[in-house]
Amino acid sequence: MLDEVFSWPLAGCAPELAALEATVVDDDRAAFSALVASVTGACPVRGTFRVRSSAHGVRAVALTLIVTPASGGNRLEGALVDVGEPDVYHDELTTMLAEMNQISAQLELQNLELEALRHEAEERSRTDALTGAYNRRHLVETLAYEQGRASRGAPIASLLLLDIDRFKSVNDTYGHPAGDAVLIEVATRLRAAVREHDTVARFGGEEFAVLLVGVTDEPTLATRAEVVRGAISARDIAVPGGVALRVTASCGAVVWGGGRAGEEALELADQALYAAKRGGRDQVRLYATLQEQDLAEVEPESLKLARGLALAASVREASPVDHCEEVADVAAATAHHLGLSPAMILRCRLGGLLHDIGKLAIPDRIVHAQGVLGDDDRRLLRGHVELGADIVGRLAALHDVVAAVRHHHELHDGSGYPDGLAGEAIPVEARIVAAADAYSAIRAGRPYQASLDVPASHAALRAAAPDRLDPRVVEAVVAVTSAADRELVG
Repeated sequence: MLDEVFSWPLAGCAPELAALEATVVDDDRAAFSALVASVTGACPVRGTFRVRSSAHGVRAVALTLIVTPASGGNRLEGALVDVGEPDVYHDELTTMLAEMNQISAQLELQNLELEALRHEAEERSRTDALTGAYNRRHLVETLAYEQGRASRGAPIASLLLLDIDRFKSVNDTYGHPAGDAVLIEVATRLRAAVREHDTVARFGGEEFAVLLVGVTDEPTLATRAEVVRGAISARDIAVPGGVALRVTASCGAVVWGGGRAGEEALELADQALYAAKRGGRDQVRLYATLQEQDLAEVEPESLKLARGLALAASVREASPVDHCEEVADVAAATAHHLGLSPAMILRCRLGGLLHDIGKLAIPDRIVHAQGVLGDDDRRLLRGHVELGADIVGRLAALHDVVAAVRHHHELHDGSGYPDGLAGEAIPVEARIVAAADAYSAIRAGRPYQASLDVPASHAALRAAAPDRLDPRVVEAVVAVTSAADRELVG
């Protein structure tokens, strides 16, 4: 036990200390206990005691103790130094103190190194691994901190939410490495566009948040938000493969006051962001400038319900979660391109989300079959359109989408199902959803067919008209998906 340095888990050091105390002579045990009791943290404590050793008899020892943090729990670090015979150890006090100070310095250095490692681990837990921006956790905690130090109700800062426009098309067209390159460069440009004490965080997927501390009025917010948005599209972004993409972002902004929770401020910024995307993308909308119709159109309850059901259908079918969202986006854009009413545009979006909802009621062995289905199983699978129409028809918020769900497998020449409708007799929303669904499937590929790029997908769609798809709708799909692709490549 003499002349050693030890490190014990703090939670399990009692037996070790008891064993050491058993060697201390009776007259010194009270001082030993007092020393142990005084160890409370990172400041070292020291003392000298007489101990009995079977090999050396009674010896004088110097003991140093300190508590240090560690990844697996705090530890009790210590050093025990033999300073000689009890009758001479006072004469060697200078030597003893020098040795103790050296050991103490070593322990304090170890403590600093551990503290640095702990700080580094904490930073990693708050940072997005891909972009180097802060993550959502850090942003939420920063909002809570800023709210806590502000006067109740007083303006604190401004909050921006930015969403990269048509980011899915980057991944689909150029691959995920290109998408990663875009995200990294956008984060870099955002950090360069704000002040050092502002916060840039990757909020999720292709969405970023920026907290502008001290920006507490609408005119200043509008100016700063335009600077931030403009920094993203200021020049093309180079991605793997030698391609340069023109990337834009939509932005929602709100002045945030201390009387409003951080999560509520995020929700208001999100409403402004949605208005910016609906208004044509690549623009800033301030929450304070939104009109009643903007707020009313942020997210109809029917869309929230449809998205939940679409997610359930995607999980059940093991299909890509974003397939229904893509069909919905293309269908809505196509309806808009054709000059249809806002109500019909929403109906097409809902139809895109819910076109395969009836597959929830189809047996697994049929939904997940890899080979050719027999006649009976094929009839059951085709029944998903009628089952889907029955499901949405029972929900008042989705009643208008029945036709799109029931008839999206009707074919332009009348050879489809379930009712054999042809041409203009097929509801227009069903014709639009059918073409959007076909485009998404061609782009993504199937077990029996490789995925195709945008031009090849357009050629395949045109080849399917007029026998299977409405030629006018097909041309509208080609137009809106071509426009989306051109916007990305500038």
